[in-house]
Amino acid sequence: LLEHADLDFVFGVVRAYEHDRDMCYDPLRSSLSGVFCRPQHPLAIRGTADAAELAGAEWALISSSLSRSAFRDYFSSRGLPPPHVGLYTNSLPALLGIVRETDVVTNLPEQLVAADVACGALAQLRADAPGGHASIGFLYRRSQVVTPAMQVAMELIRGFGENLYPAARDS
Repeated sequence: LLEHADLDFVFGVVRAYEHDRDMCYDPLRSSLSGVFCRPQHPLAIRGTADAAELAGAEWALISSSLSRSAFRDYFSSRGLPPPHVGLYTNSLPALLGIVRETDVVTNLPEQLVAADVACGALAQLRADAPGGHASIGFLYRRSQVVTPAMQVAMELIRGFGENLYPAARDS
C-alpha cells in the first residue's frame, strides 16, 4: 500500500531494515526483541527455552518479508529447521490476542509488550530472540511530499511514542 501511494506513511516495527532507494525509514526507538507467550504455556512454566525448543514451538508473527528471512536464518544458522508459523498478521492487537489465548509463541520488541508482561497477560521466556533487534518508527516514500497534516500526525505519534517507549532500553 505504501509503495503504491495508498498510504502516506507507516508507523510500526521494523526488524532488519535494508535501505531501499525508494523508501525512507525514520526510527523512533530501538528495542531488543524477546520471545513471549501466555503464562500457562508449557515453555513459560519452565521459564526458559533453547533454540531447539523454540524450533519445536508453534509461532505467530508480525508479517514482514525481512522478519521472515531473519526468523528462518536464526534457526538455519543453528542447524535447525524453521518452526511452524501458524499465523502471520499485520495487526499487533490480533497477534497479542492470539498469543494471550493459545499456546503459540511470538517474537516482538520488549517495549511493545512491557505492559502485558507487567500485568501478567504475557510471559517473557529466557531465550535468545530470533529477531534480536528491532526498531519502531516511520516508513515513507522518499518521493513523498510531507504535507502539514502528515507532519502533525507524525509529531503526535512521535510524542506519544517517546512517552510510551522511553529511551532506557535503546540499543
